[in-house]
Amino acid sequence: MLKSIFAGLTFGTLLAVNSIPVKAETPPQRIVLPKDAVPLHYDLTIRPDAAALNFTGDVVITFTLSKDTNALTLNAANLTFGATALDDMPVSPKVDLTQKDETVRFTLPSTLKAGTHKLSVSYAGKIEQTSRGLFTADYRNEKGPQRLLVTQFEPSDARRFLPCFDEPGMKATFKLTSIGPTGQMAISNMPVEKTEPAGPGLTRVIFQTSPKMSSYLLFYGLGDFERKSVMVDGIDIGVVTKRGDIDKADFALEAAKKILPYYNEYFGVAYPLPKLDLIAAPMSGGFGAMENWGAVLYAEDAMLRDPKFSTEGGRQGVFNVIAHETAHQWFGNLVTMSWWDDLWLNEGFASWMATKASDHFYPEWNVWAQAENSKQGAIEDDSLASHHPIVMPVYSAAAATESFDNITYRKGQAVIRMLENYAGPDAFRQGLRNYMKKYAYGNTVTTQFWTEHENAGSRLMTSIASDFTRQPGVPLISVKSATCINGKTSLELGTDRFALEPIGTPKPNWSVPLAVRVMGQETVTKSIVRKSSKLTVPGCGPVIINAGQDSYMIASYARQPFEALTSAFPRLSLTDQIGIVANTAMAGTAGLQPITDALDLVQVTPLEADPLVWMAMMSTFIGLDHEIANDDPRKAKFRNFVRRIAEPVFARIGWDAKPDESANTIQLRQRLLWTLGRFGSPEIIAEARRRFDGMLVNPDSLKGDLRDTVMRIVAYNADPATFEKFKALSEAASTELERQQILTKLAQVKDPALAAKARDYFLSDKVPLPLAPRLLHYMSINHPDDAYRFAKDHWADMKSRLDALDSLRYVPELAAESFDPAVIDDMKKFARE
Repeated sequence: MLKSIFAGLTFGTLLAVNSIPVKAETPPQRIVLPKDAVPLHYDLTIRPDAAALNFTGDVVITFTLSKDTNALTLNAANLTFGATALDDMPVSPKVDLTQKDETVRFTLPSTLKAGTHKLSVSYAGKIEQTSRGLFTADYRNEKGPQRLLVTQFEPSDARRFLPCFDEPGMKATFKLTSIGPTGQMAISNMPVEKTEPAGPGLTRVIFQTSPKMSSYLLFYGLGDFERKSVMVDGIDIGVVTKRGDIDKADFALEAAKKILPYYNEYFGVAYPLPKLDLIAAPMSGGFGAMENWGAVLYAEDAMLRDPKFSTEGGRQGVFNVIAHETAHQWFGNLVTMSWWDDLWLNEGFASWMATKASDHFYPEWNVWAQAENSKQGAIEDDSLASHHPIVMPVYSAAAATESFDNITYRKGQAVIRMLENYAGPDAFRQGLRNYMKKYAYGNTVTTQFWTEHENAGSRLMTSIASDFTRQPGVPLISVKSATCINGKTSLELGTDRFALEPIGTPKPNWSVPLAVRVMGQETVTKSIVRKSSKLTVPGCGPVIINAGQDSYMIASYARQPFEALTSAFPRLSLTDQIGIVANTAMAGTAGLQPITDALDLVQVTPLEADPLVWMAMMSTFIGLDHEIANDDPRKAKFRNFVRRIAEPVFARIGWDAKPDESANTIQLRQRLLWTLGRFGSPEIIAEARRRFDGMLVNPDSLKGDLRDTVMRIVAYNADPATFEKFKALSEAASTELERQQILTKLAQVKDPALAAKARDYFLSDKVPLPLAPRLLHYMSINHPDDAYRFAKDHWADMKSRLDALDSLRYVPELAAESFDPAVIDDMKKFARE
C-alpha cells in the first residue's frame, strides 16, 4: 500500500523524499519584512460588497521607524492601491507589488526620519470563495441563496484583507470599523463601541480597540447572524449563528461557560478581553476552527448540534474543539510564537489543554485513553521518511502551511503529556503560569518555555524536551528478555528508532522517561532510558513498559514477555490495553512482531471489556483491512474473522440504546455497526436498509448516532436506486449541515461505477463549491486511484476550491490508499510539474 510513502506528505516533502531535483534551492534565511519599521496600531475601515465579491478599505497604520529610510515594505496580496498619505500629508509614492513574496513597497519621494509615523492607504481587495482572507460562507434557506462574510488569516492571509506587517512577531492594536448593509450584524474581536447611519441602506459599526496582537488573529464577520450570550466571570460569552440556528449552539455555549473559568484558574492569568464569541459559519471545505482573539470562527459541523443527526462522538468533538480554541486565547493569542518554527507552542499545547479540560469535566469519556488513537496517528507519520521535527525551520510564511499536521498537533500533545507526567502536574502548571505571566502580550521561542519550567524546579526538562522537539522520529524500546530472580524481574531493554520504511538520516538518540510495572505490583519504576540497558524492577509476572502510556514511544516485546502480557491482558488498565493493542499492530506493520500478535490480544479480550478497548480493536481491524488489496483472497478471510469477533460484542449491546447507557457504549455501537456493515454482514446490512427505508417514510424514526451509522452502511452498500435516494435527500435537506452529512455518506459508496457518478454529481451546481474536494477525499478511501487521477487531471479547478492549508497536501493524501506502484512515478512527475 502506498500510504507509507504518501501519508503526511505535501508536494514539497514529496520532492525532497524522492530525491527529485528542485530548481529553487532552500532559502538560506527567512523571507521576512525589514525590521526597521514596527507597527503600533491599525485604524481600519472596511466596506464589503458581498454580491460583487470585492471590498474597499482605508487603513491608517501607526508605526515606529528605527532608522531613516526612503521606502516602506509591508505585506499585501491581491490588493490594489489608491490614495496614500504620510503623517496626514498626501504623498505619491512609487508602489511596487511583489506577488511571489506578497509584499508591497512604497518608495517615498523624500527620506523619512526615524521616529513614530502614520501611513494612510486607501485600497481594494477581493472576497474569496475558499477560506482565506475575507471569504464567503454561502447557504440556502426558505428565502433562497444567502451569503455570510467571515475571515480566516492564519498563517499569512491578513495581507489579503489589508496591507500590514503580517508576521506573528509584529504585534499591534487594531480598531476596526465596518460599513455594511443595515440589518446585518457585524462582528469583530472586540465589542461594538458605536453604531450610526452611514448613508442610504448602510450602517457604520465601530468596534473597541483590541489588545496588542498578531495580524493573523484579527477577525471580521458580516451577515444575517443572531447571537445568544451569558456573563461568566465578568466576560460576555456569546454564540453566533446564521439566523434560525441559534438553539443548536446551546451545547457550545454551555461548554464555553465551563471552560473559561477553568482556564482562568489553571493559567493563573485571567482572560483579558471583555467578550468571547463562538461564531458558526456554514463552511463546506476542510476548515474546522480558528482562534481569532475574542471571536473564534467554527465550521458549523464543529460547533452546532442538531438532535436529528448529531452523534455522541460529535458531541465530544464539539467540546474538545471549543476547549482547543479557547486554550488558544492564552496559547497563541496572549503569548504568541515569534515565528512559524514554533507553531507547536500554539497547536500542541492547545491540543493537550483541550484533552485536559475534557477529562476534567467529563471523566467518564476517558479522553486520555481515547487520545492513544491520535498519538498513534502521529507515530505513524513520524516513522516515515517524510517526517520532520516538531520545531521545524520555516523559511517563509507561505511554507508555514506545511507545519499544520499530525506532528505539530498530535505529537506535540503527546510530548507535552509525557513531560507533564515527568515533572508532575503541580510543577508543570507552575512553570506554565510563570511563562504566561512573563511573556503576556509578547512573543516567544520554545526554549523560553522550557526555561520557565526549569526555573520552577523541573530538572532536565530542557534536555529531554529538546530530544523530542528538535529531532524527528519515534523511540523504540524493546523488551528482549524478562527474567524473575528472587522476587525481582530483570529486564534487558533494547533501544532503536521505530520506522515503517527505511530512513536514511542518522539515528537520533532520545532520553525517554519510562515507567515500568510488573502485574500485581503497586510500585511503578520510573527511569530515563537513553540506550540499551538492563533494568531490575520489583515483583515477578507479566511486565508492561510505558505503563500508563504517557511516553511518546513504541514498545515491542520478545515472544516470552509478549505471551505473558497476552495472558494478563484482560487485567490491564484501560489505557494500557488500548496502548498495547495499538503498539502491537504498529510493531506488526513494521515487521518487529508477527501481525497476528494483535489478533491474539483480541481473542483474549472479554465481551464485557470497556467500550473504548473494543473501539480501538475495531479501528485496528479497519486499519489492517486497508492494508489488504481488494483482489487479495486473504481479504475475505480476514473480514470473516473480524465478523466472528465483532458479532458477539454487538449482540451484547444491540441496535437500540438502553436507559442510562454510557456515552462510550453509544460510540461503540456505531463502530461495531460500521465495521460489520463494511465487512459484509448480511444481517446488519439488511437491518440498516430496513431502518433507512423507514426513515424515508418517517424522518423521526431514525436520529442521531443510529441515523448517521445506518446511512453510512446503506450508502456504502448502495445500488443505483439507493444512490438516487441519497441524491434526492441531499437536495431536499433543510440545512447545510444536513446536506453535508448526506453527501459525505454518498461519497463512501463502494461500487466503482456509482462512485464515478457521485464524483460527477459533487462537481455540479447542486453541491456547494468548496465541498467537492472534501467529498473527493472521502471517495479516496475506497477508490484512491480514481480520486487521485481525477484531482490531478482537474487540478486547476480543484485547487481553486482549496484553502492554503489544504492545497499543498491534498493530492498526495488522495493517493495514500493506493496499491498501484505506477502512482509513485506519476506522483513524482505531477509534483515536479
